[in-house]
Amino acid sequence: MRSPAKDRVWRLESAIGGIWTIPRAGPSDPQRLMATANGDANVPAGYSQAYVLTSGTGLVIEQLGARPEFTVTTGGLYTIHSFVFPSDLDLSVVVPGVTTGLM
Repeated sequence: MRSPAKDRVWRLESAIGGIWTIPRAGPSDPQRLMATANGDANVPAGYSQAYVLTSGTGLVIEQLGARPEFTVTTGGLYTIHSFVFPSDLDLSVVVPGVTTGLM
């Protein structure tokens, strides 16, 4: 018989860093997902940089943040993206859990 807690894992996918599997203790334990920026982002004057956490292969936007650190409470496939955008862009159109990163 398999332990349900042992079978639950977090999967975090990075465009550069591959896929990491992060074990967690229980089904509702929060898990902090972090990435480390390598410092080579090109952020021109009038632009800002933020980070986006997406889930699944459909890239559903779950969270936006000023740093590449996010807390999640459900297991799944997550990707952290760097996002450079015009500073006056209205990000209120992003609805977490609904809006996707697909074009």
